[in-house]
Amino acid sequence: MAARKIAGSIPLILINEPRPSAIVSQQSYLQYREEMLNLNRNQRWTFLDLWNLVPDTGFLDTIHRNDIGNALFNKTVMQAILNVACANK
Repeated sequence: MAARKIAGSIPLILINEPRPSAIVSQQSYLQYREEMLNLNRNQRWTFLDLWNLVPDTGFLDTIHRNDIGNALFNKTVMQAILNVACANK
């Protein structure tokens, strides 16, 4: 809500990063994801739920994406930015 207040009419995109990290339990991550999806339904934000976008082969370890994972993530986020920017013309 604070980001929306600060941004005013500037479009915001909230991104749920791919997969939980080793620091956060799977259960906590899925609970967070569900809460974000519920907020998105109520607030009508632009929300990219990319939690399962990158396959296991797209990671160097349990946290860091490799070049393949980054390319997939970046392509998806860039397309979302273009969609939001073009929709607001």
